[in-house]
Amino acid sequence: MDDILFGELKAEYKDILKKRKEYEEKKRRLEFLKNNRLVKEYISLCEELGDYRVDSFMKREDDTQLRYLFGEFCRKSKTTNGIYIYLGTYKYVYDSDIIHGDTDEQVNYNDERASYSLYRNIESDSSIMIGLVHREAFENSHVIIYPNRDYLSCRMVNFDKLQTEFARDCINCGQDEAVKRVLAKSRKNN
Repeated sequence: MDDILFGELKAEYKDILKKRKEYEEKKRRLEFLKNNRLVKEYISLCEELGDYRVDSFMKREDDTQLRYLFGEFCRKSKTTNGIYIYLGTYKYVYDSDIIHGDTDEQVNYNDERASYSLYRNIESDSSIMIGLVHREAFENSHVIIYPNRDYLSCRMVNFDKLQTEFARDCINCGQDEAVKRVLAKSRKNN
């Protein structure tokens, strides 16, 4: 064997011995750590978390989870508190419109051009369109929250906020207190 090959053999053998020594040290360290109480807890938690089905529900933020659960339980209920949030008054842009859409123009509550008002039950995710001829009767037979004017500029974000507060109050303070609190946020419609 020539000197060059012998030098490569010697270097590779030393490299193997070095890697074996590192391997043995890591193996000893692993055995030591396996007996450590904190490491055992870490491994146990990793295994437990691995058993969880990580679906969209687990990834939701607390408010989103609360609204989701609140909605699920409200859908199971046959009754609601009859509290509606006023979402605005609109006029149809197209004569063929029969449902609320993005093309409908928001107008003032008392605008003569208005076609309907839009409300959303605080205990559900569904909106209801009420034609102007039926609006007074609807508003007289339900509790309507007319949010502050700045609310109307970002209706759905603020609806979610009101619904979340209502759900949280229902859970923490009871339904009667939650109703009182949400009604305190309303204003008279003028």
